[in-house]
Amino acid sequence: MDFADTRTVACERCSRRKQRCDRKLPVCSQCSDANAECREGRGESVMTRSAVGAVQPKGFVELLEGRLEHLKTLARDHETSIHERETDSNPGFVAEELDDNEVYRSERHIHFEPVPRQDHPEGRSRRHSPEIGLLSLSAMAEPNSRAAEFLKGISMPGIISAVTETFGGNPQKTTRMDALWDGIAKDIRRPTSDVPDRLVLPEEDALEYVNTYYKVVDYRYPSLPKEAVMRGIMAITASQTAEYEATLAQEPATMFMAYMVLAITPLVSDTYPVAQASFISIHILSKALKILDKVFQHEDGVDVIYCLMLLIIFSFHSSAAGSTWQLTGIMMKKCIALGFHREVTRLRRDISEEDLEQRRWAFWSCYFLDRLVSSALDRPFGINDGDITIELPGTRSPFTSRLSPIQCRHIHMYRYGILQSKIAADKGTQPFSHHLNHLLNWETNSPILNPYSLEQEQHSISLLNTLSLIALTNQIIFANNSAPVSTDPSGAVSSPKFYNTFTDRSFVQLREVVSCSQAVIRSLNRRSMQRRSTLSWITGFTAIRASLGLLCCLHCSRLNLCPNRLDESEVQDCDSFIDIAIEILSVVSRQFPVMRDYRSLIINLKPSTAPPLTGSRRAKISGDIEFVGPGNIFALVIQIAELLDV
Repeated sequence: MDFADTRTVACERCSRRKQRCDRKLPVCSQCSDANAECREGRGESVMTRSAVGAVQPKGFVELLEGRLEHLKTLARDHETSIHERETDSNPGFVAEELDDNEVYRSERHIHFEPVPRQDHPEGRSRRHSPEIGLLSLSAMAEPNSRAAEFLKGISMPGIISAVTETFGGNPQKTTRMDALWDGIAKDIRRPTSDVPDRLVLPEEDALEYVNTYYKVVDYRYPSLPKEAVMRGIMAITASQTAEYEATLAQEPATMFMAYMVLAITPLVSDTYPVAQASFISIHILSKALKILDKVFQHEDGVDVIYCLMLLIIFSFHSSAAGSTWQLTGIMMKKCIALGFHREVTRLRRDISEEDLEQRRWAFWSCYFLDRLVSSALDRPFGINDGDITIELPGTRSPFTSRLSPIQCRHIHMYRYGILQSKIAADKGTQPFSHHLNHLLNWETNSPILNPYSLEQEQHSISLLNTLSLIALTNQIIFANNSAPVSTDPSGAVSSPKFYNTFTDRSFVQLREVVSCSQAVIRSLNRRSMQRRSTLSWITGFTAIRASLGLLCCLHCSRLNLCPNRLDESEVQDCDSFIDIAIEILSVVSRQFPVMRDYRSLIINLKPSTAPPLTGSRRAKISGDIEFVGPGNIFALVIQIAELLDV
């Protein structure tokens, strides 16, 4: 029997009318007799017919292939191909900083101009550089709602829970720890349809934890709507169980947010010892994850984004929440699927101005975390700047006049994320002074806080120093990659050595790297930075990058490769700053063990402890750096190893 001219399931009309359908193509007999349109039935796209005619669900690979074909069709409809989207050098527009005289003059206007994509050159500067075009395109094809998800076994709550089961002690990759970790993680993290046991907590204590969160966390990773969190807190602390169950049934996202705020607070508070804080936080995390399935069944908007954002913040401070980068990718993918990256140009009846403003806050919070995580790990961003058209929050009336001082600071942090994009996209074409001007302009126009907060001001300075250092180290790497290849008289081709390109003062100066690296470590060593709220794996990678910058300068000065050699006192200062960075890594390694490997590597690369590479030591140093994940950090380590070999 030939099944080529028959449908796999009944047509839409026959299925709706619950009548028999002969499934003929292009029109079944029933629709033909009624002179009605015969359309594809529900579920036909996920069904297939075997060689013997049996109808069965498509496999996972077949579903992905079908989605790929759909994406190619969309690309052809827009007169482009997926290949052209990957290689296009003129993407759309992204929020651009104004010049020095116009920046921040008005909170209501954001200028847009073309920005290069985040492409990376071949070579040692990036070991992981997948093109983000396909990833963004795939996310844009995601359905707005997954309520009717066909493959229940790989639902979004299940995927998120599986990510949190992994061991986050090495933020560079997703790993399993051992069988005991796997068993406990699966037992306490799986979403369930049952109502989880209620957490008994007095209201005054819960409010104290919420205030601690907004005091030490919210200004760093903006912004979490306090009203939603408080509704969840009030339900948790309610005297009647019925109120708790009603809120859990009607607003599960607020309950999830409240649980996560309570879980994060012990991690960032100096009240608890580290072991007790981890015990409390992981226990509350398990309660939150057990209602994650309810969140995705009931909510499909900004609240889902905030729930994912809290999981990411938890993973900054604890290795028990899995891969931060994977969670960030899931959050950005959800943002794109909901269309939050696009500005609604024509007001719709089903979306109010307040809802649109909430979408702006949710997307830019997601954007900031995406840039922060991806820049630290040297990974591709979750979305290209050229695909973003949504405005910053507070740019439209009447919201401009309603901005509080802390909201102005949040918007200021979003602009910092835009600067991170620009520095990551630069391939060494712009001098360091170009990026420094933008960074100083960003810092100069910081919003005035009332009341004044020294910690928040110091945090801004730390961000300025950190991004300046990233720009400088990128200049070093790109200078080496763009150096011409030399040919000896025999015709053999040799790659440029790092110590031949570091002396190119048109790119970067040795003392700029020294002063910037010392400023970063000085920021990390402040009294306020020694609190647990600032100790995260991002702190660790910042200390690593600063110490490697100092090591580059020390070895270049030792070999007389730079015109202005460091004197003895400057060398001692650099050595002491590296020791401070090593101590910081010792503290961070209590939660993230991979920092111990970086600590040992930096000690081995110090001039005082690292003799020139010979024979077995060269092979050992090559094996020792295989654990290094971020491509730009790996490139710096390789270049320092070259200096040791001189």
